[in-house]
Amino acid sequence: MSTVGTVNASPPNVGTSTPSTDTAGDLSKNFMQMLLAQLRNQDPLNPMDSAAMTGQLAQLNMVSGINATNDLMRSVLDQIKESTQMQLSDMTGKYALVDSDSVQLMTAGEPVQFETSLSKAVDQLTLSVTDATGREVFNKKWDALPAGVVAFQWDGKAADGKAVPAGHYTIQAWSGQSAATGKVTLQASQLVLQAGLDSEGQIQLYLANGQQIGSDSVKKWLASL
Repeated sequence: MSTVGTVNASPPNVGTSTPSTDTAGDLSKNFMQMLLAQLRNQDPLNPMDSAAMTGQLAQLNMVSGINATNDLMRSVLDQIKESTQMQLSDMTGKYALVDSDSVQLMTAGEPVQFETSLSKAVDQLTLSVTDATGREVFNKKWDALPAGVVAFQWDGKAADGKAVPAGHYTIQAWSGQSAATGKVTLQASQLVLQAGLDSEGQIQLYLANGQQIGSDSVKKWLASL
């Protein structure tokens, strides 16, 4: 079973920007009021020419268009933010299959799912699980496995069949006879304690075994253990 350490780091807070209180309508109204004031206060002997008025009206249309676009962008960004928050909420509390060398059992005897990708067929694959003191609590061997993705599970029990306590466990797997020369990369099921955004807006997952990973590092989301 993979061990999940206690998360010491807290995900960064996601900052929120305060939208401008001036709407496109407010700016257009102010612009029109200024134009009307110019017309009322113009010199009757030297009135504003039509070209100048047309130019100011064109500016009004441009300002209105820009602000309408800004309003649309704010609306789109608000929808994206809402969707992202829903996604973060949905990830929290789920189990993900990720590259790991430890797991955290949240309860005694909690099962752990594993996968590994073998580049070639192996005569034997060994899984070893040790507790926080370094004592091996589980060891199992599988014979004659083909190349490709291999999935297996630890039921959270020791060799004597008793459930091991909740806690942090180190996991290791190797092919052949030697852990030193045949070590293979394991993906283990990990509980997502919290999901948040980093300073660049990328989703970060905080796992029960102490890992912090990007959401793109998840190999597979698990419906159940």
